[in-house]
Amino acid sequence: PLGELVDPMEINFMSYFPDCGTKYVFTANQQSIILQDLASNSRNYLDNTFVPTATDISTPDDLLVSPAAASTTPYFDQVMLQWKSVAGAKYYLLEVDLSSNFNTPILQSYVLTDTFKLITGLSANKLYQWRVRPFNEYVTCASPKQRSFRTSTVSATRELEGVDAWQLSPNPLEKGQSVLLALQSSKNLELNIQMLDAAGRLVYQQNGINVAQGENSISLPTAGLSSGIYFVRLMDENGQGVRRLSIR
Repeated sequence: PLGELVDPMEINFMSYFPDCGTKYVFTANQQSIILQDLASNSRNYLDNTFVPTATDISTPDDLLVSPAAASTTPYFDQVMLQWKSVAGAKYYLLEVDLSSNFNTPILQSYVLTDTFKLITGLSANKLYQWRVRPFNEYVTCASPKQRSFRTSTVSATRELEGVDAWQLSPNPLEKGQSVLLALQSSKNLELNIQMLDAAGRLVYQQNGINVAQGENSISLPTAGLSSGIYFVRLMDENGQGVRRLSIR
């Protein structure tokens, strides 16, 4: 009001200058007030013994696993996204959008502890962007990694009652690598899994798998299998579903 220049403290945590390239701090007065408040009787309900994860995070260049960059997904309404576990990361921020700036109204955003997510509700024949940022309670500015994929024009069918969606990832996969089966279920189920080669011969089987309502993941081994096309069959007493798997 007196014509004096206002120079805000841009690196203060309580400022409005979000920039992951900056190391933010609290002022000495802010720290004193926070500690006094924490020590007051009114804050006795807080867990004062909690120690946050404070490990630095280095995002690997090959963080993203599947889908491959610029590839087309087998189905448009069930897309499996998978990435690698990162040392020091406790959570992962996953974002999926039509825009490379991730700023449209249809942005899907998830905070996950797993390293995969089965995405539903996408449109057919669209180019989508997706990125993953690993973080913990202390490090929230590790660099994200980003890719694009195009959804196909094919819709995944719902062959099994109670199974809302299921996919395999990575697909295709390298010989000897395990494949992850991700499944979304609307109720508790008991399922059987079979893997068949292109000639219809049974090469792997697992029976009596208990699936809980919600999101589930099952690791399927492929050690000993040669390169080629295989079919993974998911079954219960009321029906079955089949997904194609390619091993390179």
